[in-house]
Amino acid sequence: MLLEAAETYLVGHTYLEALVLAILIGIAIRAARRPGPRFNLGIHVCAKFVLECAIVMLGASVSAAAIMALGPILIVGIVCIVAVAIATSYCICRLLGLPQRMGHPDRLR
Repeated sequence: MLLEAAETYLVGHTYLEALVLAILIGIAIRAARRPGPRFNLGIHVCAKFVLECAIVMLGASVSAAAIMALGPILIVGIVCIVAVAIATSYCICRLLGLPQRMGHPDRLR
C-alpha cells in the first residue's frame, strides 16, 4: 500500500495497484531466494485461496456502470484477452518443459 501511495505521489496516478505490486514483490523475492520448508503450509494456502480471492476482488473493482457504459464489446474483449493470455502462457510453459502442476504440494518440498 505504501508503494502504491508513493507511485501516486510521484507520478500523479496509480498505474499498478497494491495487489499487483505485492504479487510482483513476491515473485522477485521467490526468484532471489527459495523459502525454507517451514513456509510450505503458508505458501500452499496463499497460492490457492488467498490468491484466488485477491484476483476476484481485483476483478470486482471494475464497476458495473463502467461495463454498461462501454457495452458488450468490453466483455467480449476481456474474454478474448484472458483466453489468449492463458493459451500463450500454457504454450510457453510447455516449450520450457515446465511441469503442468507447478503449484502441487509435492513440488513445494
